[in-house]
Amino acid sequence: MDLLTSRQNPRVKALVRLRQRSEREKTGQFLIEGIRETSRALKAGYRISDLYFCPEQQKEHKTRTELSTEIEAKGGQLTQVSSEVFEKLSLRDGPDGILAVSSKPANVLDNLQLGTNPLILVVENVEKPGNLGALMRTADATNAIVLAADPNTDFYNPHVIRNSQGAVFSTPHAAATSEDIFALFKEYNVQVAATSPDATKTLWECDFSGPVALAVGSEAHGLTAKWLNHAAINLRIPMLGQADSLNVSVSAALCLYEAVRQRVK
Repeated sequence: MDLLTSRQNPRVKALVRLRQRSEREKTGQFLIEGIRETSRALKAGYRISDLYFCPEQQKEHKTRTELSTEIEAKGGQLTQVSSEVFEKLSLRDGPDGILAVSSKPANVLDNLQLGTNPLILVVENVEKPGNLGALMRTADATNAIVLAADPNTDFYNPHVIRNSQGAVFSTPHAAATSEDIFALFKEYNVQVAATSPDATKTLWECDFSGPVALAVGSEAHGLTAKWLNHAAINLRIPMLGQADSLNVSVSAALCLYEAVRQRVK
């Protein structure tokens, strides 16, 4: 088993570069930090090519041993690193000493199985990885598909993985242009419901029982005109206090759970 003790090691520098979206796109690889997230990636069928662990940072020895045994059995390489190296690699407060490398799947619309009555969350121009991660957790909890329209971040940003708690691996998702998503919705007869503070209908007055895509926009500007104009329904979330907006992940959660409520039989 290899042992890395230098923060200047080329392998360490290559791992740090995977924090950048351009490097992930160039190599087709991404980082997974944490025992829970790595375990969920494995369960979802992602192949772990490399597992880096730091014994001094370990908090769950038995779980880490089981994880490393499974990864090694599937052809993954195990590498021990020093505390100094892991501190350079980790992006977390209170890390658990595990960092994995996996390959990005092809997140294309053609690979999605929408089913007969899909519930879809569209996130247009999402900017903050933490928000996208939180959206993935809510989508996982509500059995929704996530489509990122013209995104400014990607699903395999380390902060997306962390904030999703690994839900990004189990939740069907894809990134595409708005135009390609519109074409998909036309093919499957999916109705778009767009959130807008200027809408007259509230989310409680809308019918989400059929094939529907709930669309939310960027944190700064909301949905663009092309999504508002394309929508069959424009809806608002009532604001009773001084604030004029909610965090995008909160807005999406309210809409998705209203859809789930309507679909429960």
